[in-house]
Amino acid sequence: MELRHMRYFLALADERDAKRAARLCGLTPSLLGRHIVDLEESLGCSLFRRGASRLSLTAAGQVFYERSKELLASAAKAAGEARAVAAAPVSEIRVGHYGEWWKKRYASGLRRYSRESPDVRLHEACYEPSAVLDALKEGEVDMALLEEVDLGLRIDFNIRRLELRPAVVVLPSGHRHARRRWVSFADLREEVWVAWDERTFPGRRNRLLAAAQKAHFRPCIASDEQSEDGVFAQVSFSNAVGYLPAGLHGTPPEGVALVSLKPAVIEFPVYLAWRKDATLIEQLDLFASILLGDHEWGAGPGCSS
Repeated sequence: MELRHMRYFLALADERDAKRAARLCGLTPSLLGRHIVDLEESLGCSLFRRGASRLSLTAAGQVFYERSKELLASAAKAAGEARAVAAAPVSEIRVGHYGEWWKKRYASGLRRYSRESPDVRLHEACYEPSAVLDALKEGEVDMALLEEVDLGLRIDFNIRRLELRPAVVVLPSGHRHARRRWVSFADLREEVWVAWDERTFPGRRNRLLAAAQKAHFRPCIASDEQSEDGVFAQVSFSNAVGYLPAGLHGTPPEGVALVSLKPAVIEFPVYLAWRKDATLIEQLDLFASILLGDHEWGAGPGCSS
């Protein structure tokens, strides 16, 4: 039984005349009659009393008549609501980031946000880390993932720290500490270091220098790299040591090993920032709250303006 069979039945029940009902349905009287017979056979009962000068409904037909009207009205309402949702404008949140890592790291939070806000579409834009903040300030994105923030940014933007990731040390696979589960910063004070280019990754080189200053030594820095692959390559080829944020890298390439640094004297924050006067401020607040609860390492206290 299909909805069209109900429509044919209602037309015949309302008109009580096969020719007029068939005309309304765009059918011939004989074809309408076959559909009604098929419907009655599928139900296992007669819906019309036949043989009289005018068609009339049986008791079963009267019940089916009322229910068919209800079902067709519900189907029409459902179709209208679906069309209205499809035609409604979709809001968009533009998220600026500096690599694909965040989609995997916050995957459950992204799925939850999609479920709770199906009328909002997330549009992502990938930049170099140093360019994400400029994109946010210039309005190219509504929200941005950042590693470095300054006090001035808190005037116009909401800022939340999503998490604070400890560093892992990148060692040549033949290094004397490569098989250890962790090393201390003091174990590495005589090493040559591969650092990060501040123009590309603001703050990362300075974190090494600050940690070394607290440990009362000045690190010997061989090069400043602009990517994870660059750090891996330099460590592998030059026998220097590097450092990365824990949890963002995949399987390291051959020739290097990743070892935890304890205590965590070098750490990498992840901030989420968005403009206070944004149009979709409630949705941005919700998105931030969901991501804030979806991280592995623990964000600790958030910081806001």
